[in-house]
Amino acid sequence: VGSRLGAGIHANLLLICCRKHLQLLAFVVVFAPRCAMLCMQAVVGGTASSGVIICCLRVVTKAALPATRAGLRKSTALYFGMSGAICLACWGIYYAVLPSLGVVRHYKQHAVAGEIEAVDASVDQCCV
Repeated sequence: VGSRLGAGIHANLLLICCRKHLQLLAFVVVFAPRCAMLCMQAVVGGTASSGVIICCLRVVTKAALPATRAGLRKSTALYFGMSGAICLACWGIYYAVLPSLGVVRHYKQHAVAGEIEAVDASVDQCCV
């Protein structure tokens, strides 16, 4: 009974995370073209490159350890640990670099001045 309960909790958490990820991705894809075409190209390029990086990461972590049950568990833990570290690094770069980019400052200034249609207020709070 305990393992079924744990599996159910795990499955529900996975579904919640996937749903939130898809909502955020849809949000970014919808609002990126409102800034500039270059932003949309960056979103598509970043999505494609992240897929390649994650696939390569999994291949490396699987090849680094033996194909035993313990080795697969360790490689999975290593994979998720490295993936989490990459995500944290990306969030840090996002908060450190994005506000200082010229295109972001330009569109925020013009949105505040009312010269262009303001992006929905949830843009700044999409992950809160």
